[in-house]
Amino acid sequence: MPIVKISDNKTTVLTPEAYADEGELERLLESNPALLVEQGDPALSSVMRQYRLSGAGIADLFFVDSQGLPVLVEVKLARNPQSRREVIAQVFDYAATLAEQTVDEVDRDTDGKVEAALRRVCSQESEFKVRWQALAANLRSGTVRVIVAVDMESPDLNRIVGFIAAHSDLDVRLVVVEKYRDPAGGLVYASTPVVSAETYASAAPDARAPARPSLGFQAVLDAWLEVEGAPLPLVGRDPVWRQVRVPDWPVGLHYEFLAGTRIGAEIHIEAAALKPLAPLLGRLAAGLENNFEQAVCQFDPKWSRGRGRLVVLHEEGTAPDVIARNMRLLIEATRERITAALKGK
Repeated sequence: MPIVKISDNKTTVLTPEAYADEGELERLLESNPALLVEQGDPALSSVMRQYRLSGAGIADLFFVDSQGLPVLVEVKLARNPQSRREVIAQVFDYAATLAEQTVDEVDRDTDGKVEAALRRVCSQESEFKVRWQALAANLRSGTVRVIVAVDMESPDLNRIVGFIAAHSDLDVRLVVVEKYRDPAGGLVYASTPVVSAETYASAAPDARAPARPSLGFQAVLDAWLEVEGAPLPLVGRDPVWRQVRVPDWPVGLHYEFLAGTRIGAEIHIEAAALKPLAPLLGRLAAGLENNFEQAVCQFDPKWSRGRGRLVVLHEEGTAPDVIARNMRLLIEATRERITAALKGK
């Protein structure tokens, strides 16, 4: 459809114009990432075009946002014969491969372009350090946004992407970016989010929230050291998480304090060989549903590429000592059963 431009009582009809090829749309989005940003989203900063992911292929565009969220974009023109299902499988293969890497590995693979991109949207060194750690945490938890950018709507693609967005915890979006010729000179571009953040607004709280430091997180860690008895040691120096290690457990299984928009006391499975423990965590979560103060207990099967975690997620404003006590309760309620399961395995 045309766009009507009214200026100084003069009406101009802008007519649609096709892109020469997918490369033209890629270059447009690389230099104008605002076309991919919905209202209220943090700004995007371009890492690079044609980002090669080992074993998965080449992602058309790679961005990071100003909060430390990695964003992959796949560009497709309607005239491209590639099937819609193939496109979706491709972009999620990219996202899964990206999430298997550390932030240092990704930065090295891009010759330092990740760090440069994040610095462009951080005004101070202290802000950069916080966002860099948030990016590391998002990669570690598999939190990646995927955007499919097209030049016109497709019912098949709308249906597939919309279903995935509405029925999973994946942040996937579909954006139409149209090109118009202004007879007075120049080009005009209009972007329309077809599958957007609103599609999954009813998802579980914090399911999609990128990890970022909480002002009360250090207070929680301090409170943990004051808990009665001899608490297990804290491991790590990250501003958004601390592992709580059990000496006789493998490293890929541990308790953890994790700060997102709310703070969790959690049990994480982060090794493929330990995935058989996931059903046990699910049963434990169901049995502990009402055992914690100012918190909900639930099992998240999507965590760490489908390995799973048990989450005691606290209400906003929960006092640090309450969170620390809830971690102690979680350990007391689950440690023996998980240890027994490990021995049986």
